[in-house]
Amino acid sequence: MAKMGRPPVAKRDYRGEFITVRLRSSEKREILKAARKAGGQYTDWARSVLLDAARQVASPAAKK
Repeated sequence: MAKMGRPPVAKRDYRGEFITVRLRSSEKREILKAARKAGGQYTDWARSVLLDAARQVASPAAKK
């Protein structure tokens, strides 16, 4: 009998780290609304926005 459940995730795709952020209810609603408007999951949207911001700050061109 085949093993049931979720297939394993490749090591390069594994996301096991977390960042916890405390928000007010209104802030959370605002984030969820923006993520919905962009389409997809709010976690993917938040990851993308945070990484874009981090990369912009880290790049030498951002320090003009």
